[in-house]
Amino acid sequence: MEVRCNRAPVNGSGWLSLQPPEIALESPAATGLGTATRGFFLTSILVKPSKHVWLCVLLFVFIAIVGTTAHAVNNYYVSPSGSGTACTQASPCGSIAQAHSTLTVGSAGSCTAGGGWLTVANAGACVHVLPGTYNGSISISKSGSSSAKIVYISENKWGAKLVNPQWSQSGSNTEIDGFDMTGPSVAFAVLLSSGSNRSIQYNYIHDISNNSCGLNGVIHETTAPSSGDTINGNVIRHFGNASVCAGGAGFHGIYADGSGLKITNNIISGGSGGWAIQKQYAGITDCTPGIISNNTIFNNAGGIVLNDEGNSCKIDHWTITNNIIVNNGVSGTGGGTGSSFGIDYWNFSASNTLVSNNLVYGNMPSNFGNHGSACSPGAGNCPSTNLKSDASPSVTFVNFQSETNVAP
Repeated sequence: MEVRCNRAPVNGSGWLSLQPPEIALESPAATGLGTATRGFFLTSILVKPSKHVWLCVLLFVFIAIVGTTAHAVNNYYVSPSGSGTACTQASPCGSIAQAHSTLTVGSAGSCTAGGGWLTVANAGACVHVLPGTYNGSISISKSGSSSAKIVYISENKWGAKLVNPQWSQSGSNTEIDGFDMTGPSVAFAVLLSSGSNRSIQYNYIHDISNNSCGLNGVIHETTAPSSGDTINGNVIRHFGNASVCAGGAGFHGIYADGSGLKITNNIISGGSGGWAIQKQYAGITDCTPGIISNNTIFNNAGGIVLNDEGNSCKIDHWTITNNIIVNNGVSGTGGGTGSSFGIDYWNFSASNTLVSNNLVYGNMPSNFGNHGSACSPGAGNCPSTNLKSDASPSVTFVNFQSETNVAP
């Protein structure tokens, strides 16, 4: 940076007018420190001897102290044709695993996809994954912080296609945005093991575990423990196998064991081997409640199942609201055998759960179930929660035509 302090006479009076200093910033590349540092470097002060030199010196010192502490988000790039190890835009690496190995976390900044479809605030490292196909499993363990997350982002939404990913994510304060994931023989698409405050958002995840029936989910949050995670805005389609997961008891769309979880705005369909969403509390001691809201769920073996497995947390104070749950458990989905339903309270002992304003229609063997038996909210045979559903859902869904589950 160059600072020039100038003086000029005013109206010929001989008095000096203090003009704003002229400031020119050197680029990070010119300093040799790369894109990770936005340092301010003072190269010279050009002044004429006068009293106002002291003002300019103070400005010089202030900028030097404040400027040299500023750092930017660290950006890394991945391309199917990449072979580099530094993962720069000019020389991208060839895999997400390599980018993970290379990355360090800077201070807070914004992570913006090159295609412009998403900007993530409070990012410390931003891994840009260019369009193309990437094969094989991914294991991620590094953590960001609440003000400087690690973000893995598809440059174009659904443009980076991950085949058989089995993306295993430990660590905390990370985000996975905008990928296309598929794997007919894998046990899961994304596994959230020990950690907290991870976000899985805006992904298209389809045709997962069609050849098997493991007790997992397309997105599986484990008891490792996990807390404060967000699963939002994903499209999850065609998962599980009805022939080996009969009754909806096997492979699920979202299988969540953690606390303080937010499952929102997802579209889940075509799960022939399990529920769209299973929330359970196996082995969890953190009872922070969570939210399951604004999801659209149809043509799965089952809708939403709430299963506290006798845990002391119960699923108390959770909120299950504004979900559309239609035509689950019907013929051809693998459901309808007594363990499906629209909303099923399985091993459910909570008394302070809000289940409200959900549109539940056309599910088999019933819209609501209590441990495998049909029940009716408010009739005494469903759990004693703050239950509410549309008084006349058939009016809401007159001439409803279900979507055919063809890929977009």
